[in-house]
Amino acid sequence: MDKKGKYAVSGLASLAKAKNLVIHPYTLRSDQLPKGLGFEELAKLLYFQVGVDGIFTDFGDKLAKVLAQSEEQ
Repeated sequence: MDKKGKYAVSGLASLAKAKNLVIHPYTLRSDQLPKGLGFEELAKLLYFQVGVDGIFTDFGDKLAKVLAQSEEQ
C-alpha cells in the first residue's frame, strides 16, 4: 500500500517480464480479498496494470465477466 492507503503496483512484474517469465497469480478468490479491494477491481489491477499473463481462480465466471466488460470499453 502507498501512503494514501491505496494498493500500488511494484516493479516486480516488470522484472519478471524482462526475464521472459510468465506470470499467473494463484488464486484470485471473491471470498478472500485484500482489505479495500473488490474482485473486479483486483482482477483489473492484476490483468491490466500489473500485466499478468493469466489468473488462476475458483470464480471463472466472475473473471470472464470482468474481462469481457473491459474488452467492450
